[in-house]
Amino acid sequence: MDKLLLADDEAVIRQCFGDMFAEAGYDVRTAASGEEAVEAFAEFKPDVVVLDVLMPGMNGLTACRRIRASEALTPVIFLTSCEDEFIEEQGMNIGADDYVFKTAPRSLILARVRRAVERARNIASGGGADGGERTIQVGCAAIDPAELVATFPDGSQEKLTLTETAIIRILASNRKKHFPCREIYRRLGYSGEDVTLRSQISRLKAKLGRAGEAIVSTRGLGYKITG
Repeated sequence: MDKLLLADDEAVIRQCFGDMFAEAGYDVRTAASGEEAVEAFAEFKPDVVVLDVLMPGMNGLTACRRIRASEALTPVIFLTSCEDEFIEEQGMNIGADDYVFKTAPRSLILARVRRAVERARNIASGGGADGGERTIQVGCAAIDPAELVATFPDGSQEKLTLTETAIIRILASNRKKHFPCREIYRRLGYSGEDVTLRSQISRLKAKLGRAGEAIVSTRGLGYKITG
């Protein structure tokens, strides 16, 4: 049974979503604050973390940063009612793997959590349909999908999220092919809008710097890696 840590300062939210995840087969532990979430993460060792963003004291962003400082692979998903693009971008930049609204359909929330766990397990095992290479070359950067890190020629490194690594693995699985947004979403297990994927890839390219220029988009065709 996969273990899920759910953190939200509202008791009714913890009860509602905790019951939903438990009914879906997860072993659920709840936390009422960011501080509790960080402590529970170390003790409970969950397979996935679901965090509210706006909590008093230590908020979800800080909790995510603390969790990422100790462990890179466990997926962290923000489940929030906060529709703020700047906060969403902050969350993704500090290591969150997904950002889902509390008002989203139950089936979508469960699907996103399930796919995040599957991606993490796939990367940890070094396998998967998109290839199990030890490193993936993107421009001048060498991507280690097991460690979720990009290494550059000068020896510097940049941490990637599970979702960013999964996107690279999809594009690298066939470098001669353009991948339409809908196909990338299908492989990620998402049902989002194209603009969400564009923002994810934009953040990924920014992290990779000059190497990110190897990820290109062609209008009407989709994305591919050119080098």
